[in-house]
Amino acid sequence: MPNPMMFGTSDRPQPGDGFEWVQARGGLALVCRPLASLASHFFTTRGWRLGVRVPGGDDDAWAEVAAGLDVDPERLVRVRQVHGRAVFVISDGMGVPTRHDADIIVSHRSDLGLAVQVADCVPVLIADRRTGAVAAAHAGWRGMAAGVPSTVVNAMGRGELAITGSATPWKGTPPTVPSAPTALSAVAGDGQVTASWAAPESTGGTPIKGYTVTATPGGDTCETKSALTCVVRDLVNGTDYTLTVTATNAVGTGAASEPSATVTPATVPSAPTGLAADPGDGQVTVSWAAPATGGSPITGYTVTATPGGRTCVTSAALTCGWRATTAAARSISGVRIATVMAGVNPYVVRAA
Repeated sequence: MPNPMMFGTSDRPQPGDGFEWVQARGGLALVCRPLASLASHFFTTRGWRLGVRVPGGDDDAWAEVAAGLDVDPERLVRVRQVHGRAVFVISDGMGVPTRHDADIIVSHRSDLGLAVQVADCVPVLIADRRTGAVAAAHAGWRGMAAGVPSTVVNAMGRGELAITGSATPWKGTPPTVPSAPTALSAVAGDGQVTASWAAPESTGGTPIKGYTVTATPGGDTCETKSALTCVVRDLVNGTDYTLTVTATNAVGTGAASEPSATVTPATVPSAPTGLAADPGDGQVTVSWAAPATGGSPITGYTVTATPGGRTCVTSAALTCGWRATTAAARSISGVRIATVMAGVNPYVVRAA
């Protein structure tokens, strides 16, 4: 990272629009607010260890910079600066790169930090909102004359690993957004729907960073980084929903999938109310009021007498009963307690 300033906290100059002072781990640092929304970064000051020449102290000084970027010191990538416009593009499969002769470093890998060091030269930091790539460049008067800024911009669109004195365009098709995920299915639960899908046929040429499932109506969502399933919660039982899912890579978000089949979140019914048992000669007739459905139509009721466990069943009527044999008529005619169960997974309600 650069060391552009020579001021302490008490006499630091006021930066121009878009910049602000922050207290980083290693000391006072300058941050560009628009860039901060795209990439973690800072410009160091003389208060950092890099600003003080200590024999054998470079490792600790660069570890301090790495800590400010929240990366391991061995994952802080630097170059041997040559005062030109040589470009070092870091590819996905090359592991942790070693130092190369270059003045520009380009990468879209989130596991690395990029750093350049300047004295009276110009530090250049750029982030590409479309692809997620970032670049750090050292630009002295020779580099500026050679066109370092335009070289950085061109290099951020490259597809191949290279160490070169000039940037070259993409070989082949530039990356694009992913295609739509497929085979979306939805399973309803209590106030929620579980979505599952298949990965898109095309990633767009760059790794997929995540998926978003959206429920309609309402727009409730769930997100996942790599899993091909997630749960949309806080839905309304009894409401019909369809789901769609999108995939996102460094370029952006692709088209939505085909909608899922309609699903309806629901739970078991609440307990029936107003239960009344009317005993007669060797029989009992029970009636009740319908409960809340839980979001799905009630398929039936079951009445249970205690003692004995005698039952009667009805699919829709709010009353049922039974007649006992002569031998049992006296005990059943004295029934004072009954239970009613509603639905496939019913609750039990007892009469007083």
